[in-house]
Amino acid sequence: MEKITPSLHLLLVFLFICPAFLFGQQTKTEYLPHMLVIKYQDQQHMQTLRQKQGSDPKDKIRKFLNIFGASQPRPILNESISIKRKSRAIGTFDEAADAQLRRIHIVRFVADVDPAWLAAKVSRLPGIEYAEPKYLRYAQQFDPNDPETNPYEDFHRFKEAWEVTKSSTDVVIAIIDSGVDYNHAELDDKLWVNEDEIADNGIDDDFNGKIDDVIGWDFWDSGTSSEDIQEDNDPMMDANNHGTHVAGIAAAETDNEIGIPGTGFNARYMAVKAGGTPQNPEAIGFGFEGIMYAANNGADVINCSWGGGSFSEAENDVIEFAISQGAVVVGAAGNEGNDKVIFPAAYKNVVAVGAVETNNERAGYSNYGFELDVLATGTEILSTIENNQLALSSGTSMSTPVVSGLAALLRSLHPDWSARRLGTQIRVSASPVGNSNKLGRGKVDAFQAVDTNLPGVRVSEVAFVNNNGEKLGFDEPGRIELTLTNYGAVTSTLELNAQSISGSGIDLPDPVIQVGSISTDDTARISIPVRITPSYDLEEPPTFRLDLEDSNNQYTDFDIVRYNELLFDTMAENRVKMSVGSNGTIGFTDPLDQQGGVGFIPREKITNQYLDGENLLFEGGLMLEANGNLFDAVRTSDGQVSRDFIPRSTFRLIEPGNQADLEGTTHFVTDSVDNRALDINLTSFAYEDPALSNVVLMLYEINNSTSFFKAKNLYAGLFNDWDIGASAGNNGISYSQQDSILYLFDEDPESTQSMVAVATLGPLSSAFAIDNAAEGGGNNFGIYDGFTDEEKKRSLKAGTEKTDASGTDVSAVVASGPYTLDPNASVKIGFVYAFGADLDELRSQIQQARSQKPFQISPKGNILSNENPEATNIFQNYPNPFNNSTRLRLDLSRESHVNISVYNLLGRKVAEIVDEQLEAQRYIFNFNADQLSSGIYFARLRTDSQTKTIKMVLVK
Repeated sequence: MEKITPSLHLLLVFLFICPAFLFGQQTKTEYLPHMLVIKYQDQQHMQTLRQKQGSDPKDKIRKFLNIFGASQPRPILNESISIKRKSRAIGTFDEAADAQLRRIHIVRFVADVDPAWLAAKVSRLPGIEYAEPKYLRYAQQFDPNDPETNPYEDFHRFKEAWEVTKSSTDVVIAIIDSGVDYNHAELDDKLWVNEDEIADNGIDDDFNGKIDDVIGWDFWDSGTSSEDIQEDNDPMMDANNHGTHVAGIAAAETDNEIGIPGTGFNARYMAVKAGGTPQNPEAIGFGFEGIMYAANNGADVINCSWGGGSFSEAENDVIEFAISQGAVVVGAAGNEGNDKVIFPAAYKNVVAVGAVETNNERAGYSNYGFELDVLATGTEILSTIENNQLALSSGTSMSTPVVSGLAALLRSLHPDWSARRLGTQIRVSASPVGNSNKLGRGKVDAFQAVDTNLPGVRVSEVAFVNNNGEKLGFDEPGRIELTLTNYGAVTSTLELNAQSISGSGIDLPDPVIQVGSISTDDTARISIPVRITPSYDLEEPPTFRLDLEDSNNQYTDFDIVRYNELLFDTMAENRVKMSVGSNGTIGFTDPLDQQGGVGFIPREKITNQYLDGENLLFEGGLMLEANGNLFDAVRTSDGQVSRDFIPRSTFRLIEPGNQADLEGTTHFVTDSVDNRALDINLTSFAYEDPALSNVVLMLYEINNSTSFFKAKNLYAGLFNDWDIGASAGNNGISYSQQDSILYLFDEDPESTQSMVAVATLGPLSSAFAIDNAAEGGGNNFGIYDGFTDEEKKRSLKAGTEKTDASGTDVSAVVASGPYTLDPNASVKIGFVYAFGADLDELRSQIQQARSQKPFQISPKGNILSNENPEATNIFQNYPNPFNNSTRLRLDLSRESHVNISVYNLLGRKVAEIVDEQLEAQRYIFNFNADQLSSGIYFARLRTDSQTKTIKMVLVK
């Protein structure tokens, strides 16, 4: 057959949410506009809400969605669709998994709103388990330059494996992709046929929701938006050879004297088209629908040679359903060459596949990371394309079906094994490649996989707790609590060895644990002592490698666990329960996913117990402006979250505190590239006193830690996006002029939710109301389309020009300023978070906080450093090297006669900067070198008690 190379494309994808603590380059997430995926809570929760609210919670959800012109939510599995299994795989009908899927719905809306932020809002509505955008995924394929034959037959020992098993036509590999040219000579006799469906009779004979789906389904035949997408019953490729190429690697006709061998040998393939339209040929828009269809129709293996950057709850739910039905899900790691495995490969129970070269090195294009399971050849793989031809292509898309074919061999050999056991057998039978923590278990070994029966131990649960069983804090003894699940053969002498792989500062006093025997599908719980010491670098979450070995079974593997919740803790001393982060965030360190905290929760005290109410805060964080530069920890203009504050300590609780019943402290600095960093110490205060029981006070002590620069026009404010009541779209904001309180409330007359406020404890520069859904300009901007730096700056110094909003989704900024800080000067700025059953209670709590605050607030204006230096010293000039002029800082610890003179390399005095009696304090001297030529000079300090010299470089 003639070999050609089709015009395929390399697509680089980057992550939409970029938290500071993720590793390496990230992958962009894209999603369909005007579309959401929502999942309702289960019937028991909905019934409880119905009794509590006195109405159907779905009515309030629809009312909120109607604000955005949303259609009626449509279930992905309606009541008429039956779940069936036609494979002889181990999976059986799972009623619980079926019920999970029937709660997932698709919502279309017309408003021009970022689906990610709307989804985050909807996810907080009572009755919603989660909401998310309708994510797009992308094919992970590109073209090589030179043709070669396929390496996987010998390199991965498939020829030896085929001597053990050639799989069976009863085993089906689903190709969820851009469609398949099923008329190809290497594919036409291997296509799965739906025997429960009668062709062309216009009836859904098997009640799976698809009419006449005899040879599969096309979920995205045409259309570019949520309104005009069309589907049909023909999964033929029409714009991209990607799916056809993938199908050939896994399931081409083998041992037929033409073409190529498929790794699955006799296994058939199911064609499910989930993208690859003429308008968007690389995009996979309906991946989880395709996975659900494949699992429902009996696929044993599901191949996903595509992916993207964000975790999808719906996609993960569908994958868990597929696995529960016995299907092994195999995913491509990605082609960006970075250390972040894309989704769906990165989900816990998907077999994640990267690419390896035949020299046992990772392919340069292949992603890698802690989530990776195995590597397979992916470079210059020859396989099927349209018009009955073969062509070469490369990428982790090509590596993935190599492994899917291996899964098909294992399924025929072990029809009673669970999908998880098949997946772990593929992993643990692989051969190690290098010694990286991010290359999985190594390259797949097909013969080893089918010729052995190994244990398959994975971490199924992990918790980091202190010795009291509470959340582990900084520099306190604790332990890593692990649940190990064995999906493979029985272990007998299993040993676990833990080590930190995230740098120094982690103390593991007893890292080796003798686990012993774990039966198949059984669990073991173990505890590893740990302490995170003060020397640990908080810019990376603590990460641990757990090496597993059973010498009796010749079994070795490892797993990775991370502690992602170190940077926050929760104030819960009085009627306020709120979380504070050491990266400038309030409520949640990751607000988009509502992770890393509890938000802001009013509580009732009944006898000596507190009863939590509903969380009212979606997102909160600090915003600073100085010298025209903005630093903040809130949402950005492109749907991310700013990470401008670098933690220097975790948020730590002290009970009792020095001045309150409970205090919290943390320290962070601004992320600055020009040495103009601001140093921030945050202290929070909570009281049991009933007069202060509804408040938490926040003191931000901001220090200008530079030696030379003034921090001019400094403003500090708190942004808070509040969601109060059953519908976040019916909130209001008003301003009490008499006591400078900007307060927020639910406008539903039947609401029992509290009013909330953040108020300043000092000078007010802004009390600013934001209608999140607004589309105007000036001070009438909304933030559903993002929160720009200019909008943030405007909101920090808006005064009281805009203090009202009604019947909408609301946010507020309250700020103090302006201040000017001299070098090493600091300012104390205070705020109070408060709630009240009504305005009178809210006012009373805030007034009491203002009168009894345990710290002095700085007046606005210029703030000098009023501390005498502890030692006399002259500091290196800035800048250095310099052109014409530079500055020198002198700290004088006691009154003295001071002389600072400048000398050239010959020791000749060329200038005198100062020669006089000076009082003890800090000085900044400007030195102008207009009359000097380029070269090296020395500034010499002489006082009554010492002499010191610094070297300066003049470059003109």
